[in-house]
Amino acid sequence: MVGYLADQGVDLPPSATMQEIGAMLERFYSVDADLFVHDVTVARFGPPDKAGGALRNARRELRAIRRGLRRRLGVTSRLRGAVSLRSLSV
Repeated sequence: MVGYLADQGVDLPPSATMQEIGAMLERFYSVDADLFVHDVTVARFGPPDKAGGALRNARRELRAIRRGLRRRLGVTSRLRGAVSLRSLSV
Protein backbone atom coordinates (compact mmCIF):
# COMPACT_ATOMS: atom_id res chain seq x y z
CA MET A 1 0.00 0.00 0.00
CA VAL A 2 2.88 2.36 0.78
CA GLY A 3 4.34 1.73 -2.69
CA TYR A 4 0.96 2.33 -4.32
CA LEU A 5 0.54 5.62 -2.51
CA ALA A 6 4.10 6.64 -3.41
CA ASP A 7 3.36 5.96 -7.09
CA GLN A 8 0.33 8.24 -6.80
CA GLY A 9 2.48 11.03 -5.38
CA VAL A 10 1.55 10.71 -1.71
CA ASP A 11 4.65 11.12 0.43
CA LEU A 12 4.66 9.05 3.58
CA PRO A 13 7.46 9.19 6.11
CA PRO A 14 9.42 5.94 6.48
CA SER A 15 8.17 5.73 10.05
CA ALA A 16 4.47 5.85 9.07
CA THR A 17 2.29 3.54 11.14
CA MET A 18 -0.62 1.55 9.76
CA GLN A 19 -2.99 4.06 11.36
CA GLU A 20 -1.24 6.91 9.52
CA ILE A 21 -1.41 5.03 6.23
CA GLY A 22 -5.13 4.45 6.79
CA ALA A 23 -5.60 8.14 7.57
CA MET A 24 -3.82 9.08 4.32
CA LEU A 25 -6.14 6.79 2.34
CA GLU A 26 -9.12 8.47 3.97
CA ARG A 27 -7.74 11.98 3.52
CA PHE A 28 -6.60 11.79 -0.09
CA TYR A 29 -8.98 9.23 -1.57
CA SER A 30 -11.97 8.99 0.81
CA VAL A 31 -11.35 5.26 1.19
CA ASP A 32 -12.21 3.76 4.56
CA ALA A 33 -9.28 1.58 5.60
CA ASP A 34 -10.22 1.04 9.25
CA LEU A 35 -10.91 -2.69 8.90
CA PHE A 36 -7.70 -3.19 6.91
CA VAL A 37 -5.64 -1.34 9.51
CA HIS A 38 -7.23 -3.32 12.34
CA ASP A 39 -6.73 -6.68 10.65
CA VAL A 40 -3.10 -5.96 9.70
CA THR A 41 -2.39 -4.85 13.25
CA VAL A 42 -3.93 -8.00 14.72
CA ALA A 43 -2.12 -10.20 12.18
CA ARG A 44 1.20 -8.63 13.05
CA PHE A 45 0.94 -7.93 16.77
CA GLY A 46 -2.02 -9.94 18.00
CA PRO A 47 -2.15 -13.39 19.56
CA PRO A 48 -0.93 -16.18 17.26
CA ASP A 49 -4.29 -17.97 17.25
CA LYS A 50 -5.96 -14.87 15.75
CA ALA A 51 -3.20 -13.97 13.27
CA GLY A 52 -4.23 -16.35 10.46
CA GLY A 53 -7.83 -15.17 10.35
CA ALA A 54 -6.79 -11.53 10.60
CA LEU A 55 -4.35 -11.98 7.73
CA ARG A 56 -7.05 -13.48 5.49
CA ASN A 57 -9.36 -10.60 6.38
CA ALA A 58 -6.60 -8.05 5.73
CA ARG A 59 -6.00 -9.47 2.26
CA ARG A 60 -9.71 -9.27 1.50
CA GLU A 61 -9.84 -5.69 2.77
CA LEU A 62 -6.76 -4.78 0.71
CA ARG A 63 -8.53 -5.98 -2.44
CA ALA A 64 -11.54 -3.84 -1.50
CA ILE A 65 -9.31 -0.81 -0.93
CA ARG A 66 -7.64 -1.29 -4.31
CA ARG A 67 -11.06 -1.52 -5.98
CA GLY A 68 -12.09 1.68 -4.22
CA LEU A 69 -8.93 3.44 -5.32
CA ARG A 70 -9.40 2.35 -8.93
CA ARG A 71 -12.92 3.79 -8.88
CA ARG A 72 -11.72 7.11 -7.47
CA LEU A 73 -8.63 7.55 -9.63
CA GLY A 74 -8.98 8.62 -13.22
CA VAL A 75 -7.35 6.75 -16.07
CA THR A 76 -4.56 9.34 -16.30
CA SER A 77 -3.68 9.01 -12.61
CA ARG A 78 -3.73 5.23 -12.80
CA LEU A 79 -1.46 5.20 -15.84
CA ARG A 80 0.93 7.70 -14.27
CA GLY A 81 1.07 5.54 -11.15
CA ALA A 82 1.69 2.42 -13.22
CA VAL A 83 4.80 3.89 -14.82
CA SER A 84 6.04 5.73 -11.73
CA LEU A 85 9.31 4.57 -10.22
CA ARG A 86 8.75 6.23 -6.84
CA SER A 87 7.68 2.98 -5.20
CA LEU A 88 11.07 1.49 -5.97
CA SER A 89 12.65 3.86 -3.46
CA VAL A 90 10.20 2.96 -0.66
